[in-house]
Amino acid sequence: MLIDNLYLFGQHLTDHRIEVDRSGAEWFVQSEGRQVEGTATIPYDLAGQRPVTLDMVRLILPGDPGADAADAEVASFDPRVLPPINIKAEEFAFGERAIGALTASFAKTDYGLRADEIVATDPSFTIEGSAGWFIDSSSSAVSETAVSATLKSNDVERTLARLGYEPVIDSDLMNIELDVTWPGGPRGDFLEHVSGEVTVQLGQGQLNEVEPGAGRVFGLMSIIELPRRLSLDFRDVFDKGFGFAEITGSFQLDKGNAYTCDLSLKGPAADIGIVGRVGLAAGEYDQTAIVSANVGNTLPVVGAVVAGPQVAAALLIFSQIFKKPIQELGQVYYAIEGPFEDPLIEGANVERFAATSRMASCLDNIE
Repeated sequence: MLIDNLYLFGQHLTDHRIEVDRSGAEWFVQSEGRQVEGTATIPYDLAGQRPVTLDMVRLILPGDPGADAADAEVASFDPRVLPPINIKAEEFAFGERAIGALTASFAKTDYGLRADEIVATDPSFTIEGSAGWFIDSSSSAVSETAVSATLKSNDVERTLARLGYEPVIDSDLMNIELDVTWPGGPRGDFLEHVSGEVTVQLGQGQLNEVEPGAGRVFGLMSIIELPRRLSLDFRDVFDKGFGFAEITGSFQLDKGNAYTCDLSLKGPAADIGIVGRVGLAAGEYDQTAIVSANVGNTLPVVGAVVAGPQVAAALLIFSQIFKKPIQELGQVYYAIEGPFEDPLIEGANVERFAATSRMASCLDNIE
């Protein structure tokens, strides 16, 4: 039979041909469509130990822009009633974010579902990790999703394009590690609730020209926006295809906000350090950057002390980011604020850097 619209667990599938057969213990479902192509076996007794098995040529989960009610339903669902789930897909994607071939086996536990080994492979990257959807041990009524994963890329431009971002970084090395949780189950609005930690490392490469708002990966892309916006002030430093030796950073996620105290770009011409907050769900920046040209002598310690203990701590953060003292010449501060699509980047000072550091809890272990 041909189904024009199918709404299932927060997904809106369109124009699929579905055939259903039955055996002695399970349903046999065959789907053919742009988003889902393959077979599924579904046991009659979903509370038992027989698994749901998905063997897919293509499995694309498009979400549903109007699925607020579905998100709420999934968030309150009890995963302990679900059977084991085995997934094998030659092509898997969340909307336009393609992650390649996927294999995952979710075992049924007393608390819900858990997969200890999830593997996704694509020509330019691999993802390995674990995930679970379970009832919080401290509450019998609240479920939680947990994901721990590592992404390794050997072609960052291609990887970003496959993941639905603008290919704004040219590098042969990118490692991303994440350990995150959010209340409820798999849901389209998880960015509004996610907490945890993400670390990023990129090897030598260059930043390509980028349009405003492109490639919004946590707060990482503010470091792409900055050289473009500063081209008039640093014509001898920032140019089309600005090269870097490495980009590193870590982000603490808390209910849809990503805080960083050590996002940095180190380059032959200049170093950039960024601290502050990125609103993942709201799509906004609240950060301060320090740009230091690689010339000149170091700033005397007395200068930092005279400026006050808070400012001295902020300068210490800079030295910890770059593993060297702050420099006296070629050092400029910039505030990065506003929406991803058109952030306002304007001159700031060390006091602003200190205030943003405090907001992001960067000074907690210093003062």
